[in-house]
Amino acid sequence: MDVVLAPSRQAAPAEAERWRTAPVACSLTGEGLGERTDRWREAVDGAVRTALPEGLRLTLPVERTGRVAELAAAEQQCCPFFDFRLHLVGPHLHLEVRAPAEGARLLNDLFGPAAWPVAARPPRAGLIESWQATG
Repeated sequence: MDVVLAPSRQAAPAEAERWRTAPVACSLTGEGLGERTDRWREAVDGAVRTALPEGLRLTLPVERTGRVAELAAAEQQCCPFFDFRLHLVGPHLHLEVRAPAEGARLLNDLFGPAAWPVAARPPRAGLIESWQATG
């Protein structure tokens, strides 16, 4: 998947808030879900996590922007209830991920809660079981 980064544009209000009303369900299953989870875990490994209203900010090296943007675009196809925003600030990429209240557990399972130590990782099997239980 090619991801083209373009100058910022303002999304229409309904488009920008679509994630709030999207069904909390993922269309990926089995191996596809496991592979995507592994790709996210690698991409955000070592991120500094900060709690946000309805979500989480992950601060990463700016060199990961392409990989993170590609994953976020792909994730929107299978999990439209996630809201992704990328902010580039000098040497840092700030990835903000939000979900409606019903998707908060899935957000934390995939990206980790704000309080996690940098080196801690959740078990992949637990995430897959969480997604399958909701889908």
